[in-house]
Amino acid sequence: MTSCWSKFVLLLWKHWIIQKRRCMETVFEILGPVFCCAMFMALRGLVVSDEVLKPTILDRLNIGSLTDLEGTFPPESFSVAYSPQNEALEDLLNNAVEDEILTFRRVTIIPLVNARELESLLMQNNYIGGIEFPDSYANRTDLPQKLRFAVRLPGELRFTGWTFGNWRTNFMVVPFVQGLRNANQSDGGSPNYFREGFLTLQAAISRTFIRRQNADYPLPDVSLQRFPNPPFYEDKMLINMEWLLPMIILISFVYTCINTVKFITIEKEKQLKEAMKIMGLPNWLHWTAWFVRCLILQLITFSLLVFLISANLTSNTILSVFENADWTVLWFFFFTYSLVTICFCFMMSVFLDKANTAAKIVGIMWILFAIPFSIAVQDYDEMAMGTKIVSSLLSNTAMSFGIMNMIRLEASQVGLQWSNLFSPPSMGDDFSVGLVIVMFVVDALLYLAIALYFEQDAHCDKQRVVGILRKYIPEVRIETDIGTELSFVLREDYLKVFQPMLEELEDNMGSCGISSCEISLTTMEEVFLRPAGRDLPELKINFDGYPASLTVLETSVGQESVTNAFRDRFRQEAQQHQLVVTDEDMSTYILNKAAQDFATFNTRYWVGASLNSSICTAWFNNKAYHSAPLAVNLIYNAILQSICLDCFRLAFNTGFAMAFVSALFILFYIKERTSRTKLLQFVNGVNVTLFWAISYLWDYLVFVLSALFYIVTLAIIQQDG
Repeated sequence: MTSCWSKFVLLLWKHWIIQKRRCMETVFEILGPVFCCAMFMALRGLVVSDEVLKPTILDRLNIGSLTDLEGTFPPESFSVAYSPQNEALEDLLNNAVEDEILTFRRVTIIPLVNARELESLLMQNNYIGGIEFPDSYANRTDLPQKLRFAVRLPGELRFTGWTFGNWRTNFMVVPFVQGLRNANQSDGGSPNYFREGFLTLQAAISRTFIRRQNADYPLPDVSLQRFPNPPFYEDKMLINMEWLLPMIILISFVYTCINTVKFITIEKEKQLKEAMKIMGLPNWLHWTAWFVRCLILQLITFSLLVFLISANLTSNTILSVFENADWTVLWFFFFTYSLVTICFCFMMSVFLDKANTAAKIVGIMWILFAIPFSIAVQDYDEMAMGTKIVSSLLSNTAMSFGIMNMIRLEASQVGLQWSNLFSPPSMGDDFSVGLVIVMFVVDALLYLAIALYFEQDAHCDKQRVVGILRKYIPEVRIETDIGTELSFVLREDYLKVFQPMLEELEDNMGSCGISSCEISLTTMEEVFLRPAGRDLPELKINFDGYPASLTVLETSVGQESVTNAFRDRFRQEAQQHQLVVTDEDMSTYILNKAAQDFATFNTRYWVGASLNSSICTAWFNNKAYHSAPLAVNLIYNAILQSICLDCFRLAFNTGFAMAFVSALFILFYIKERTSRTKLLQFVNGVNVTLFWAISYLWDYLVFVLSALFYIVTLAIIQQDG
C-alpha cells in the first residue's frame, strides 16, 4: 500500500501542477496584496508631514479668575451652591469668592441642606457650579483639620470646542493622539478645567482654608502651565492609518480568499474529492495538503507585505509605515492571520457546492467579517473588553483591532515589540496585539471545527422531503440549499396543517437523511432606543486612576518644608507613583527627558510642580484628561501639610501610642491560654459567652482610662492640632 507521506507528496504535486497551469492567477494571488499595499505606500508618500524644529513652550495661566464665564451663552447665573448648610462652611466660601476670585460680577453663595438637594438644584439652574462637602459637616461649629470637598460643574462642558461635550471622568488619558494634543491651547483644551472655573473654585477654597490654618503664612500664588514639548515629527497620515490600513489589508486578501474557496469547491462540484476518497485518500490528508498549499502562497505574500510596511520606500518622508516596530513581531502577527484566513476559507467551502456561487458569497462574507470594526472604530475606546473579544471571533475584525493597536504603539514612538506584545497601547484599555494573536488561534480552531463538523458525508433525500411537505402544502418549494442546510418558506395560510406535517417529517427523519428540523416565524423586528445621555462617574483627584507616574518637583532655597511635605505624600503612594526632586529649570528638565524617551514622557509624566516663595507653578500634561486639577491639588496639599506639621505628627503619635495599649490586651489572653488558666476556668463551669463579655468590658474600661489620661496630657501641654 502507498504510505500517507507518498499520498501527501502526490497531493502537493497535484497542487503544484494546477498552480503552474494557472500561473497568472497564482501570480495575482501572491502579488495582489503586495500591489495594494504598494499603492498605499504611494499614497503615504503624497502626504507631506511636518517637522517641528523648536520646543513647544506655552504660556503660564493665572487660575484665580472667572472672567471667561461672563461671556458664555446661555448666560451663567453667577451663583455657587453648596451643601450641607452650615455657618462655618458658608463663611469659608464667602471669604473664598471675595478674597481669592477675580470677577466683574458678584458671586452669590446659596446653601442647601444636603447633597441630594444640591444635585437637584444644580440640574435645574445654570449656576457656575456647586461645592459638595460631606453631609456629616452639617452640625460642625468649626472647620475640620482635614477638609474634604467635591467641585460639581454642569455635565456638559460650556467650552466644548470640537472634541467632546462632557468631562470624560470615565477616562484618565487620551487614548490616541498623534503629535501634540490641542497644540496651541495653553489650557490644554477639553475637558477645560481652566475656563470652566473648576481650578478657580478649587484654588480659592484651598487658599482660604490654608489661611484659616495659619494667617501669618506668606502664601504664594499658584499658576498653571502645560509641560513643554520637544521638537517632533508630525506624521499627518498616522492617525488615518488606524482605519485605512486595516481596510487596505482586508481588500488585499479578498481575491486570495475567493480563489482558495473557489478551487476547493470546484473539486467538490466535479466530484474529484469523492474520486480521491474512493481511491483511498483519507479526508484529513486532503485538508492538510490544501492547508500547506495555501500557507506556502501566503508565506510569500505576507513576507513581502511586512517588508513593504517596515521599510522606508518613499522619497519625501523619513518614515516607514511602522518605523519603530520589530519586523519579526509584525511577521508573526501576519503569520497567525494567514492561519485563521486559511481556516476561514475551509469553513466557507464546506457550506458551498457551486464554484461561481462560492466566489460571490465568500467575497461578501469576507467583508462582513470586518463590519463590527467599521461600526465600532469611532467608539473603540468606550467598548467593553468583553465586546472586543466577542467581536474578535470574526477574524477580520480581530485583524483590524490588532492593526489599530500597532498604529497607536507607533504613535507613542515605541512600536510593537516582543516586550510589549501583551501590553495595551492606551491606558484604560486591556486589549493588546498579543490578545489579538490569541484570538486568531481561537478563531482558527473554531473555524476548523465548524468545517470538520459540517462537511456532504451525510446524504439528504431532498425529493423525499419535498414529497412529504407537498402532501400538506402543494406549492411548497426549496428556498435555499447551502451546505447541510435545506430551507423552505411555508405560508401562514396552511398553519392548521403544520402540526401533522411536522409529526410525519420527524417520523421519517432517519430515512430522509435529516439530523434535525425546526420552524421559525418571521415578524417585524422590535426596535429599542437607548437614551444618548448617561451619568458620568465621580472622579477623585488623585493618582488612583493612573497605572504609573513620575512627578517632577522643581524646588528652590527656602522651600524645604513644602519639599518635605511632597516627599511625605509620595511615601504614602503606591510604588509605581514616584517623585523626582530637582533644582534644574522645569522646562529644561522636561525637554531633556522627553528627548531621551518620548514614550515614557507621554505615559508617565502627568504632573509636576515648581516651588518658589512668590509664585508656584502647577505643571500638567494634557494627554491626561484630568491632570490639571491634580497638579494644583498636589501643591496646595503640600503647602497645607508644611504649615501644619504638628497636625500630622500628632495623628501619627496618637496611633503609635495606642498601638501599645492594644498589644498589652493581646498579651494577657495569650498568657492565659499558654498557662492553661483559661481552660481551667472553662472546666470549672465558666460560661464562654460570659467569659468574653466580662473580658471585653474590662478591656474597654482600661482603654477609656488610658484615653482620658492621654487627653489630659495634651490639654496640659497645649499641643497644637
